[in-house]
Amino acid sequence: MKKILIIRYAESESNICKMLEHQNIVKITNNGQKQAEDLSGVLTKPDKIICSKYIRIFETVEPLINKYPDSEVHTWVETHEFQPVDSSRYTGIS
Repeated sequence: MKKILIIRYAESESNICKMLEHQNIVKITNNGQKQAEDLSGVLTKPDKIICSKYIRIFETVEPLINKYPDSEVHTWVETHEFQPVDSSRYTGIS
């Protein structure tokens, strides 16, 4: 039986009320980096790693990719969060 794990990104700059910019460029925090490292320490080798185009997603799975470099990695640009509000309305606020 195949197993699918869906993992949301580690703590991001927007989670700690840092000034928001466009969702595509929000990064994970130092704490988020630790969370990502911890996650890679408990997961077994995946056959595939699929992530979205967002920087914070890649930063979250990067330790896993580094740990298992022979796993397939795919970026699905169609995969993204639902944004009910245009980014121009929240850019520059915290």
